[in-house]
Amino acid sequence: MASGLYVYPAVPNPTVKMFTIATGQTIYPGYPVYLSSGLLTAAADAASTLVGIAAGYGTAAEDIPVWLADDHNSFYIKSKAGSVAVTAIGSTYDLDLTSDVYTIDTSSSTQNLFLVLGKHPRESWGATDAIWLEVKIVVSQVEQ
Repeated sequence: MASGLYVYPAVPNPTVKMFTIATGQTIYPGYPVYLSSGLLTAAADAASTLVGIAAGYGTAAEDIPVWLADDHNSFYIKSKAGSVAVTAIGSTYDLDLTSDVYTIDTSSSTQNLFLVLGKHPRESWGATDAIWLEVKIVVSQVEQ
C-alpha cells in the first residue's frame, strides 16, 4: 500500500497508546488498524473491528502510536462515493479498501464499523465528489 493519511483525528489531543506491529506488516499514519494476538495489523477491506488509527509509521516488531477507537476520539475519513446526504448522520457503515485507499462505504452496512457524526466543516452534503465525514469507530477493541 502507498503511504497517506487516510483517516485522521477530528478532535484535539486524541487518546494515544503505543502498540507493537505484527510480523510482515508495514503501517503508515492514517491506516485503520486492529490487534491480532496482541500485535498491530493493518485493517483489510470490510474489517469487523479496530483498535484505532495509526498515528505513526513502522514495520514489524516496532512500536508505533495509535489514536484509539474510544469514546473520546472521532475521526475524519473520506467517503467512497459522492452524493452523501445529511441523512447519513446517525447511520453506521463499513470500511472499504480499494486500490490501496481506505474510505467509508456509505452503500454498505454489513460490519457497521463507523457511526457518521457529520461532515468536515469545509464539505457540502450532496456534493458530487466524495467528502470527508466525521465518524466514531463503534466496533472497537478498546475498553470503553
